[in-house]
Amino acid sequence: MKLVYLSYPYKGDIEKNTRNARILGQILMRDHPDWFVIVPHTAIDGLIFDHIPNSDQVTLSQHLQAIEYEYRVLEVIDIFVIGTPEGEESEGMIWELGYVNHLNNNRKKKIEIIRVTLGGEK
Repeated sequence: MKLVYLSYPYKGDIEKNTRNARILGQILMRDHPDWFVIVPHTAIDGLIFDHIPNSDQVTLSQHLQAIEYEYRVLEVIDIFVIGTPEGEESEGMIWELGYVNHLNNNRKKKIEIIRVTLGGEK
């Protein structure tokens, strides 16, 4: 079983981005039965930012909690999936990819980085 992290935009149209990330996560799990796909949008919405009508109302503490969650998860994954076409990465996705590259520079077992979009694998 491979532990997979799906990197996808969150801010902006949060409802649409969360829905698309969930759909892409389901497709990845269907197409790769040996993958367990982590879709952070579902954890962020359901655990950290639950019952907050818009992102402007998220507190600093909640942002820090989300970042801590991401750090811990990224440190144990096998595969990092970029879920947007090249050049359409959000600020958060760029940060996540930078952290994964940092981890890869400091470890023997590298995290595989791939790009898969709702339009198909690139």
